[in-house]
Amino acid sequence: MSKESNKFHLDPAAIIEAFKYSELGGYEVVALVHTHKQGTLPSLLDLEGMRLWPIPWIIIDEIECSVRAWILKEKEELEELTVKLMPT
Repeated sequence: MSKESNKFHLDPAAIIEAFKYSELGGYEVVALVHTHKQGTLPSLLDLEGMRLWPIPWIIIDEIECSVRAWILKEKEELEELTVKLMPT
């Protein structure tokens, strides 16, 4: 957790460990999912992470309960992906 109340920080080493752990179990990490207090646009910190891990980033707005997914393409182009929520 970040010292700032409106930011969350995940240690990049922890993400690398999660990727390694999933590979050992025969799984593939297909997206990174997290919440924002408000809004579903990637933050500057998200963009930094998207450069390191070029997989879809799914962002959930805690207030509006909305979901959007993004991927950072070549030339720093941000592309929104279609999210289809399935009933359980």
